[in-house]
Amino acid sequence: MTQIKGLDLKELHQEEDFGFHQLMLIETAKCTDAKVTPLHNAYAAAFAHFDEVLKPGGKDPMTAQLLDADNQRDQVYSGTSVQAHNMIKHFDPDKAAIAKVVSDIIDKYGDPRSLPYIKENGVIENLVQDLKAYDNPAGGDRPEIESVEIEHNRLSAIGLKEWVDQLESLNKRFIQLFSDRNAIQATTITGASKAGREEADKAYRAFVKRVNALIEVNGEEDYLTVVNNMNKLIDYQQTILAARSTRNANKKKKDDRPEIE
Repeated sequence: MTQIKGLDLKELHQEEDFGFHQLMLIETAKCTDAKVTPLHNAYAAAFAHFDEVLKPGGKDPMTAQLLDADNQRDQVYSGTSVQAHNMIKHFDPDKAAIAKVVSDIIDKYGDPRSLPYIKENGVIENLVQDLKAYDNPAGGDRPEIESVEIEHNRLSAIGLKEWVDQLESLNKRFIQLFSDRNAIQATTITGASKAGREEADKAYRAFVKRVNALIEVNGEEDYLTVVNNMNKLIDYQQTILAARSTRNANKKKKDDRPEIE
């Protein structure tokens, strides 16, 4: 039986917790069960208060860097997409065929530039992985390409390799800046924002508890879509937490390493 997965919200940094609730509220609003909507409304109200108490603190200095990094990433994504679509008209049929496949991969993900920060990062990361896999696949064979010379360097053949490399680099830089800013903000949480966060977290947990209880009684059919969408967001957040835990463990291991005399 499918239920909403657990997530320890206390493990999230301040900005992560805020972003998590921002995305979750989009999904919880889709549940129209009369027994659930009051819980969503209470959750939305608690989040609105959380949002309000964060505003007086203003923006920290890293916000400007973060916005600049996001802007650079968006511009390179745009250039990557334009280059791929333009190359579909190339006179070389092999290059045109490659460009068509690459364009289809890009289009599959939609335009991520207007998505929330965390979600955009994940979409671009998956996009880059797919493009790199197509660039030089383990199997090698691709029926749309006749030329042996470009079989294993497809992105270079259509002038896209450096674009994709730059997109990957900027995406990694952005998420590192995002993580660094979260770490700083986590040490400067005011009493009001802490209380606002706790209320939002509590309202979220109440929504989860209610839906899971109704599934126990009535079955999952009426809630399956909402639950699956919520679980996808939870899985993504768990991935970020796991990655941070690994980085911290590696850093501690490095810091604990004795000096070589």
